Amino acid sequence: LHTLRTRRQQSIVYTDMARKGIFRYVKGGRNLPAGVPGASVDSNGNVLPGVSLGSFNIGASDPQGFGLDPSVQAELGRTPLPNDFTSGDGLNLAAFNFSAHEFERQVDFVVKIDHTISTHHSIFGRWSHGHQNTVADIVNGGLAPFPKSLPVVDTRRTPRNFSFNYRWTPTATLTNELIAGMNRFGFDFANPDPNFATNPAFVLNDVTNPRRNYVGNKRTLTTIQLADNLSLARASHTYKTGINFRYGRHIDTRGSIGILDASPTIDFDPSVNTVDPATFGIPKDINTTFDQITAQRTINNLLGRYGTVAQGFVAANANAYAPAGTLLHFDSRFPEYDSYVQDSWKLKPNLTLDYGVRWEIRLSPRNTRNAILHPDQLAVFGAAPSNTLAWVPGPLYRDQWRNFGPSVGVAWDPYKSGKTVVRANFRLAYDRINTFSLSSGIFQGLPGMTLQVSDQSQGQAGGRLRNGTPTVAPPAGVTPQTLRQPAVFSTSSITVADPDLKTPKTYMWSFGIQHELPWKMVAEADYIGHKGSDLYGGYDANQVNISSNGFLDGFNTVKAGGDSVLINQLLTGDTRLKAGETGSQLVRRLFSSTLNLNSVAALAQSLGQRTRGGKQQITLNGFSPFFFQAYPQFTGAFNVLDSHDYSTYHALEVQLQRRFSGGLLFQFAYTWAKSLDTRSFDPTFSQVRRGASQSASDTPYSIGNRRLNYARSDFDRRHVFQSHYVWELPFGRGRRFGQSWNGLADRVAGGWRLSGILIWESGHPFTVYSGGNTFTNVVTSPASCNECFPTMGHIQRDPGTGVNFYFDANQRAMFFLPPPGQLGNLGRNFFSLPNDFNTDLAIGKTVRLTERTNFELRFEIQNLTNTSQYGFLDSSTITSGSFGRARDAVSNGSRKTQIGAKFNF
Repeated sequence: LHTLRTRRQQSIVYTDMARKGIFRYVKGGRNLPAGVPGASVDSNGNVLPGVSLGSFNIGASDPQGFGLDPSVQAELGRTPLPNDFTSGDGLNLAAFNFSAHEFERQVDFVVKIDHTISTHHSIFGRWSHGHQNTVADIVNGGLAPFPKSLPVVDTRRTPRNFSFNYRWTPTATLTNELIAGMNRFGFDFANPDPNFATNPAFVLNDVTNPRRNYVGNKRTLTTIQLADNLSLARASHTYKTGINFRYGRHIDTRGSIGILDASPTIDFDPSVNTVDPATFGIPKDINTTFDQITAQRTINNLLGRYGTVAQGFVAANANAYAPAGTLLHFDSRFPEYDSYVQDSWKLKPNLTLDYGVRWEIRLSPRNTRNAILHPDQLAVFGAAPSNTLAWVPGPLYRDQWRNFGPSVGVAWDPYKSGKTVVRANFRLAYDRINTFSLSSGIFQGLPGMTLQVSDQSQGQAGGRLRNGTPTVAPPAGVTPQTLRQPAVFSTSSITVADPDLKTPKTYMWSFGIQHELPWKMVAEADYIGHKGSDLYGGYDANQVNISSNGFLDGFNTVKAGGDSVLINQLLTGDTRLKAGETGSQLVRRLFSSTLNLNSVAALAQSLGQRTRGGKQQITLNGFSPFFFQAYPQFTGAFNVLDSHDYSTYHALEVQLQRRFSGGLLFQFAYTWAKSLDTRSFDPTFSQVRRGASQSASDTPYSIGNRRLNYARSDFDRRHVFQSHYVWELPFGRGRRFGQSWNGLADRVAGGWRLSGILIWESGHPFTVYSGGNTFTNVVTSPASCNECFPTMGHIQRDPGTGVNFYFDANQRAMFFLPPPGQLGNLGRNFFSLPNDFNTDLAIGKTVRLTERTNFELRFEIQNLTNTSQYGFLDSSTITSGSFGRARDAVSNGSRKTQIGAKFNF
């Protein structure tokens, strides 16, 4: 199988003047892209009439006189100029759009054997292998960023599968089935650039890098399975029992080591290498909430003022680290032991009772080298704060021996006619924890085994690329064994497992009625309920404290123009202080945008991470190391994977179906449902999402109150209508009309078939964000609105710009930032996207050639009505210039027609 798929790729680039160092801004206003109210430019990037522009020359304003950095300029020279000014800020940042290609090449081989030895014995065996390679893998963000750039990720997959089945039936009432198998799947997420190791290590702010130097990741998943099922029929009972033993193995060979890479990375973070507006000549009439931030980030980019230099290292042994660039190899095992007993008891001819229980044993992951580590102290929300955590060998969490899952069901034919059946059932089911979340979240970042080295000292001192960047390395004298107790303070991040992690479970129940109707039709109505508990999730135990320590009051004082004694004390001795300047004044000078956005939590983390002489500044000023965060050894994030999320689901399902007869088959189904939860995203990638992505609203707003996140699930669809049909037109030989047709008449008019599907469903929900960290440093707070209602948005053409918006101008004006210390009153998933509609049609024609041969022709039309299905908005953050804009945010494809032909003999 070879396929080619194209997709519109959008990358952010600098405008021609910006890449030359001329930063433009709207005097007394705000830079806004084309296609939004108050835009600064038209769709071609021309400044609109009436817009009063200011500018300043970044290169000429360099206080050190170096000017634009040549290495950054060389890299920007690899990027095209923009062709879309509806993204970015229009004046300095815009987009380049083009059609990027993804190629897929798949080959599969299967060998099967099925043999009946005797009436009592039979065997079955299968072996399959192949490869599935995706060049420029869209799913993993692999499309080339620009037309002349190489893809970012090529994904190579190598599936292997073996299975063997032996069935023994000694009597008519006794059957035993033995199954053994092995499944292996290899993934290689490769950097396709053969020269990636020599590519620049830096990652630019805001714009898309044309090249990256990352190494790539490989993993191999192997599952060996042994199952045995025994069935015995005795009188009115059918007994079943069995076992299913699974031995999973996950081998990682990773270039990604913790949050870093085996290759060095360099950023230009202005919160590390700060940009004083006065020193760098940023004009005073620039918008300080938005455009000044862009200017500061652009200054660091173009002048090559780096922030953090970082690299990941892996242990060679207990006493030394391997050379830089060495990949992480980790082998983990996941044993499971399941068993069950079940009875199907026919109490009466019209009444059957099914009941049984499963016992599912889930053991904590193992490693043959005893390399799995965990903190030596309880490190979860509610535990005592600590800066002396050490990692010791031992299980991540307790083995789960008590996973008993009962089930009971009943089927009743109330009229003994065989045409009506009433069913009800209840079941408790257990899920398994996906191995990827542990390998990617925990194993790759274990202290000592891996070391994430970050150097901000040179960045804080105003470091420049042209002067060289520090080569990071494990500190002298530090060994993997000693680093099992990390330093008392760092800006690094780590992920651990809650030692009380439980197996996720779901309580499921249903009640339904099915009745046979005339004309081969069956009607069915069911109620289905689910309740999930101990669901897999995570949180950042280092969410900053802003309330009980008085920091929130200090923030409000500084924001109002006053001096806060607390903030002055926190910033005592800060190297950024000017002569006679207080800490409160420094905050107003360097963090004006943070104040304007009410981002009290973001400021708290920034001050808590500030160092002086390699030590945490707040402790040098007499404050507790736990003043802001409970685990200062990892102030970047202390993520805890846990099982404290929960969900509920209730649904009414109604369907009408007709079995295939007389050339006609159809099914119509309608579901009215509501799904609520505290977290929705795929547990395969369960982690602590941050910022303002739609999945970030699954991360707890308050680690002490998960109820704040309990809302409509990300996938909640209140109404869903689905149907499919197959209709063989009644014309031609052997049909209702033209039974005796032969020759040309039958070949032309006979053998036609129509088939298709139709889906209509409510739009899924989304969160509107405020743009400020008013409540937590982990997740951007939801917005506030006093008169908003869930159904107030719809796709509409904005009269001022001619562009699609989901909220009109008056509605957009209703949203506002929550005050510092508060969460927006809209909460999670308050609004819904537009409804989705899709119908596909296939027209088939079979031409009989001889009694044993025929020719099939098939026309397939996807999205027959060419209906757009809108995905997430261009921006759902109210402080963004493109907030509420839907433009061309379409999640489906346009109408596509394809023709296929097949010769059968």
